Amino acid sequence: MTGVHSRIRHNTRFWPWFKDCVSAIDGTYIEGKVPKAMQQAYRNRKGRTSQSVLCACDFDM
Repeated sequence: MTGVHSRIRHNTRFWPWFKDCVSAIDGTYIEGKVPKAMQQAYRNRKGRTSQSVLCACDFDM
């Protein structure tokens, strides 16, 4: 159990399923304004212009 982050080790919601986890990853879309000529490349499934962002961090941020 050494090396397991305390937020996982002391939380029954996470332990033992995430005991080997070393970081977290999540994605999101950020809306933005894009020049008219480039809008098609940045259009999401809802028809808005956005950028997909994927972030990873350890449990201490």
